Amino acid sequence: MNINKITSRETSILKALSILIIVLHNSLHPFFPQTIDGGNEFNFEIIRIQTFIYEVGANIWSMPNMLLATFGYCAVFLFFFLSAYGLTTKYGDTIEAPYWSFIGQRVTKILLPILLISVFMLLFLIAGGNQFGSLHDITASGFLFRLSMFSNFSFDQTWTVIGPWWFLSTIIQFYLIFHAMNWGYKRFGGWFYVVISVVSIAVLFFLNAPLYDGEIIALRATVLGWLPEISLGCYFARSEKIEIGHAKAVILALLFLSLFLLGSIFEPLWVFSSMAVLLFMIIISRPVLNIIERSEPLTRYLIYTGNISVYMFLLNGIIREPFVHNESLEYWQQSILAIALLAANFVISAGMLALQNRSLSLIEHAYHRLNKGAEAVKSKVSSELVAVVILGVVVVVELFYIG
Repeated sequence: MNINKITSRETSILKALSILIIVLHNSLHPFFPQTIDGGNEFNFEIIRIQTFIYEVGANIWSMPNMLLATFGYCAVFLFFFLSAYGLTTKYGDTIEAPYWSFIGQRVTKILLPILLISVFMLLFLIAGGNQFGSLHDITASGFLFRLSMFSNFSFDQTWTVIGPWWFLSTIIQFYLIFHAMNWGYKRFGGWFYVVISVVSIAVLFFLNAPLYDGEIIALRATVLGWLPEISLGCYFARSEKIEIGHAKAVILALLFLSLFLLGSIFEPLWVFSSMAVLLFMIIISRPVLNIIERSEPLTRYLIYTGNISVYMFLLNGIIREPFVHNESLEYWQQSILAIALLAANFVISAGMLALQNRSLSLIEHAYHRLNKGAEAVKSKVSSELVAVVILGVVVVVELFYIG
């Protein structure tokens, strides 16, 4: 069984599965604010696994909700891996990716959906949405600091505005160091990935708890905390095909899953748990992909979902706020609400992607008209940059209404 060669089609499917889990997780975990709130990407808390065991033991029908609420955050690990894998596949061996051009393209590409969703969010706030959940704490200065993409270096600001958006800062920080990681691999080979992963794990092991408990910085909300998962994605993209037998795959999957669970119980093992569960997901993804691809309609749906995954991620922290944080709901009510929010998220995200594509098309058409058909239209990145500037102006104007 091949575990390290992933096609672009398979990447879209895995992104789709990840975002579906993340959206459901973010819709369910606020129902348990005192115990498993936020999952445990950032710190070790044994009470989370204890709550899971207690709730499932008291009511076996709570199992689906508790799995998603307690462990659904793990799908984020796969996003880091896939991002590193995709970038390394595309740019790892090229000499035609100047640093600032690469950064400009990647940041513009991610800023476009962020600003488009921000317009949606700010209009929602102006219409009275700031009375719901964490949305009432949004300020103009906090929002602008979030857009700077370095808010995760301030503990107080890491989860402000929209909690799950901490990921955006981290992924852009990965873009900033991608060339350095490329250079390190070309200079020292695969050992470079090993060394920076070991350094990351060591820093987390010795410093994460005191820095987090002291409310200084959440290391796992910065790129430093995700170098092992990112390095694995880069390494897999550069490696020859890695084949393992089915029996060996089952044994390894069970070992990695066991290590992950032990890391939820014993703090010294916690720093290894994210890599363990990531390897578990990578191994089981191959048979899962084989099953999914037997159904063409399901495959098409998941590929499309993967294509709108960035919008689904950006939206899920906004549209949930008026409906969650209610601990009185029964498990079946929580499930229905989470599925309804997922459906609404999908529809709005599809509309946002269509709006983005239409906007870029209009910008390109306007450019043609202004230049009277002379030569080819500017690159797509240029169209995206124009859209970012326009949306940026709209966002700044809207900020005056909330700030």
